[in-house]
Amino acid sequence: MTPLKKSLPTTSYAVLGILSIHPMSGYELAQAAERSIANFWPISRSQVYSELARLEDLGLIAGADVAQERVPDKRVFEITPAGEDAFTEWVSAPGYEPTRMRLGFCLKTFFGHHMPRETMVENLERFKKENEEQIAYLQRVVNMLGVLPEAAFTRATAELGLRIARTSAQWAEELLANVPEIRHSSGEEHEEVHRIARELFRKVGR
Repeated sequence: MTPLKKSLPTTSYAVLGILSIHPMSGYELAQAAERSIANFWPISRSQVYSELARLEDLGLIAGADVAQERVPDKRVFEITPAGEDAFTEWVSAPGYEPTRMRLGFCLKTFFGHHMPRETMVENLERFKKENEEQIAYLQRVVNMLGVLPEAAFTRATAELGLRIARTSAQWAEELLANVPEIRHSSGEEHEEVHRIARELFRKVGR
């Protein structure tokens, strides 16, 4: 597959894509992102505002101040024809940014041999609950999108998230049923564990 050529970060195109649906303020855009693409492409509120400034400077979106009663005025952004062209060019090009997930739970679990067993159990129970909540939410999304033929690919991404959440919850349940009690090694045993780890790191890098 030909690598994707782009002049902007992927997050810029994500913001353009959301604005292609409807004009929004920065706050509204951050909320929309949190309720949709944040499940696979999280965008912080600070990123939203920095991207809006970048895209407006480039002429890909246009902002206008909107007066509001009893609350401060807000600035609403809409995608411009140039922004539509840029987004269409990006989304139509083959390829995508390589997948690199940031999972705080997995990072701690990776170093779980340093962790008290009760902490591991607590983390696993929390991870399982979070995924069960995600299953319920994504199932509602899948059901809602099922009546919209034009949302077939949006529904497909929700279905993938649903499968990942189900697998994650099942994995946590299985591990909870048999959390090993780690006996911390010392001396020669400790060095042997680190030797094996260093060897694995070298092999992965090849």
